[in-house]
Amino acid sequence: MTIRLEPDKILSRRDIGDDVNLRFRYQATYGAILALGILNDVTPFEEIFCEHHEDILIKGQDGKFIGVQVKTKSEGLEQLKANNDVVLSAINKFVLLDKEFPDKFSKFVLATNQPFWSQKKNNANLKHVLSLRDATGENAFTKYAKKISKDLSPSSISLEDATNTLLKLELNDDLPKLNDISLTLVAELGKIEEYGKLAHFNLQELSTNLVHFMLDAGSKNIENPKRRYFAYLDNPNESIQDAIIENKRVTKEKIKGILAKVPNDISYLTTWSDDSLKTLAKGYKILELKMGAGKISVFDVNLAKDHKASTELLLSKWLMKYSFTNADERYKHLKTIVRTACQEVYTEKKVDAEFFGEKMLIEVRQRIKEIYGKEKDILFGVQYEQLSGFVGILTEECTVWWSQEFDIPKWE
Repeated sequence: MTIRLEPDKILSRRDIGDDVNLRFRYQATYGAILALGILNDVTPFEEIFCEHHEDILIKGQDGKFIGVQVKTKSEGLEQLKANNDVVLSAINKFVLLDKEFPDKFSKFVLATNQPFWSQKKNNANLKHVLSLRDATGENAFTKYAKKISKDLSPSSISLEDATNTLLKLELNDDLPKLNDISLTLVAELGKIEEYGKLAHFNLQELSTNLVHFMLDAGSKNIENPKRRYFAYLDNPNESIQDAIIENKRVTKEKIKGILAKVPNDISYLTTWSDDSLKTLAKGYKILELKMGAGKISVFDVNLAKDHKASTELLLSKWLMKYSFTNADERYKHLKTIVRTACQEVYTEKKVDAEFFGEKMLIEVRQRIKEIYGKEKDILFGVQYEQLSGFVGILTEECTVWWSQEFDIPKWE
């Protein structure tokens, strides 16, 4: 029997354009992650340039530059070694750039999403080679510098030139995996307090806009009202060059302009009472008593305690990561969502003549799973178990019941 293959059913074995685009997008996304550093005081970045002399060119506040080359590899392939063509090509480019612009570069970074090979301390282990740069005498570092200078001898690169550049070389092999880079950008955006309160889908949209901006910046596109009139200017070629470089330039103002295009369209839910993170119900005594009164099994009670503990850990991290106001807004929003589900189920399942805790618990879990599945974008990236933990918090503070209400004893 002849099997007829359909072109819309299998991936191409010869056209690698999709893989090339994936890696270009990865590089642009990593550039966007670095560009976020311009917004804070943690990094001394002033500007970033895309596909300008290097994959990513960083201008520091001191006027010095950092050249970055991004190398991506799929998982399972051989790790990068010092003598790999891709590594030698990158370093050769660093050396030529350092020679072309003397005293302008403070550092060169070879960044990759796969660890550098390090099984043995020999000439193939680039980290080992660079670890010997402060040593004296002939060693793997000096031999590597000689190889670089010899490879570039037609370009009048001396051993001293190669050595000086290698002294500035840094390796970074902890970049996200190919399919994780987009999630990393979203997470980094969420760490910025100004944008951390946005819904997840807002952060995704912002990250997509940033990546598109970086891809455009890496092209020779000219966003300049003078572009139709360059031929009539005194120095048309210089004007074109200036316009292209300006498009490649990523500044704080440009990044903020991109991020300002998506408003915070979450309409936060809140509570009528004065409860807040400051009055969060601690412990498990009331939870155990009330769920036990509803004839809920000890296994389910213990699971509820685990979920509550997980949620409390999440809330503590929010307090460290965001301002109290931001963390409290998130807390009240999620708490109100879960309380609504619990109260609706309680009203439906409450029967005077029987214990209804187990039936109520089954329905509450189903409701929360539905909310988690359909409303992820307004849940701030919490996990199902953390969302379920709000049930435990509400139970401990006597807002949610699993049986007919009764007087809670006062413990010392």
